[in-house]
Amino acid sequence: MKKFALVLALLAIAGFVFADTVVVPTLSGSANTTFGINLNSKLATGFQTSASASAKFTLIDSQSATAAGEDDLYGEITISGLTVTGDNDSIDVTSASASAKIVAGDLYVVIGADPTFKTNKAAAIEKDNADVAADPAKDHGITIGVSSLGLKIKVSSQGDWVKATSDAAAADVYYVTRDGTLQKVDDDHALPTGATPLTTADVAADTDAVNDGNINQLYTFGADFDTAIGDLGSVSVYVAYAMAATGSDGTLGFGLGLPLTLGPASVTVGVDAASVGSDFDLDAALKLSVAAGPATIGVDVYMGDLVIGTGETASDDIDVKATVDLSSLVDALTLKIAADMYNTFKTINLTTNLAYDVSGIKPFVDLVIEGLTATTPTTKLTGGVELAAAATGIDNTTITLKYVSTDLSSDNGIITADVKISM
Repeated sequence: MKKFALVLALLAIAGFVFADTVVVPTLSGSANTTFGINLNSKLATGFQTSASASAKFTLIDSQSATAAGEDDLYGEITISGLTVTGDNDSIDVTSASASAKIVAGDLYVVIGADPTFKTNKAAAIEKDNADVAADPAKDHGITIGVSSLGLKIKVSSQGDWVKATSDAAAADVYYVTRDGTLQKVDDDHALPTGATPLTTADVAADTDAVNDGNINQLYTFGADFDTAIGDLGSVSVYVAYAMAATGSDGTLGFGLGLPLTLGPASVTVGVDAASVGSDFDLDAALKLSVAAGPATIGVDVYMGDLVIGTGETASDDIDVKATVDLSSLVDALTLKIAADMYNTFKTINLTTNLAYDVSGIKPFVDLVIEGLTATTPTTKLTGGVELAAAATGIDNTTITLKYVSTDLSSDNGIITADVKISM
């Protein structure tokens, strides 16, 4: 109640400040009563109830402003994204962000924003080789671009000139990055899988790397090129090189993205590579979507570690996802079939989604078979029927009868009957 009173007070203030604007909250809510039957060895039955309500409103909706010049040489800054919204529990403020650049005709230099060096263009299906990228997130630098060419040249320093003697707090944890430098674990840098955590005591002998800033003059360089290919699509080429400390190899990354539209087909090709000394990794991906009559067919293929470096072991990583969407066969029909094949077909999962909504009556079935190649695959089943107001004649009310089993071989399942009233 106190929170709601606060919201009402803020609404009153908003009405005074924004005298020409009427702030009208959107009210919503729902109430449920569900009866369930657990069909497993110890039969359990009973009711569950719930109810919720909310009032949502917007005081400021994504305000923005730009200051620029009229000549060929000027500084430009844009403030955008300020939004103030709320409900009966809280007020949410999305802070405004600033983007700035110096513009000289077709040339520009980005100010106040750090460049990124992601070269990972082969989109993964199940998992990915995260090392196929040069992306030191701690870098700070500039981006120089040529608008008409779609070209960006980027330079970042791996650290700065500040000697941060207080950085190495006793509780800090570090790890050695692929380029041989130390990185502190924080909100932006999680400890990588398999990496050895190092405490402040562990890195005390390397105080220069921790405390004295970028004394090794390490920088990261990159270039992005994006351009259209007529009506066919576009091409993106990304290159990055991250220097490393003496005695370690730098990281060279390359990425190629090629999204194309060929008649009824949409095709995206992605390739990325990373080289660290004698180690070389290459990934490739293909994403295909084709509209064939009432069917939409999709195939995603991801191939990881196509080329491996000295001393590495092949990951045998080929992932395929195939989907068929037949929902356009009949109005109000949902029919989707998908097959996921991971780790070079060692793991195969099948998913089928079927639903048909006619006059407010919607039967549905979701069937998932996980581990088809395993000795005992897991079969998950969800099915039932949803009755909307058009079928029952009860306004604002939905009745759902549902059966759920997490594994048909070991779980007899749960049956529920749910009544929901909502606005």
